[in-house]
Amino acid sequence: MDMFNKGEFMNQRNKLFKQVLMMNLIIGIYNIVCYSIYGYKSALVIGIINIGVWAFIKEISIVKPNK
Repeated sequence: MDMFNKGEFMNQRNKLFKQVLMMNLIIGIYNIVCYSIYGYKSALVIGIINIGVWAFIKEISIVKPNK
């Protein structure tokens, strides 16, 4: 007998993926603020990359829905 329900596991995985993306956005915004306050160019680059990743893959679903 399986210990995990596959559908429940996939839902948890999708939820975790969305949370990781949100954390990526928050870190990106923080880095942009650090750049504007302190002038760290590395923070600007990291912030742009973090926000870019969030923007491009925020709608991706890990699991394709069954039809």
